[in-house]
Amino acid sequence: FALSSGFLKSKLNKREREREGGKKEMSAIFDFSSLLTVLLLLICTCAYVRDMRPTIFDGGEVQEPGKPLMKRPGISGILWKLSRIGERLSPYVGASCAIMAVHLLFFK
Repeated sequence: FALSSGFLKSKLNKREREREGGKKEMSAIFDFSSLLTVLLLLICTCAYVRDMRPTIFDGGEVQEPGKPLMKRPGISGILWKLSRIGERLSPYVGASCAIMAVHLLFFK
């Protein structure tokens, strides 16, 4: 019970600070800088995982030449697309990560 009451007190204190005009904490979804950071981390992670295990996002199937394109529905398809972006645009993704690191370290 003590743990939950401490949690509730911290929530209440946060709400009281917001009412008094204190700084509101934003989610990574609503803060553009954090959203870009999360997107870059997802791209880099998916590219790395696909480099280690090439068929992880393909469901174990390998694309053969002359065969129609495979459909990749759902979250697996999104992760596959992010890994392809990381592979094909790796110099730009790397530069973006370096710029974001400088921004987070010195300006935020």
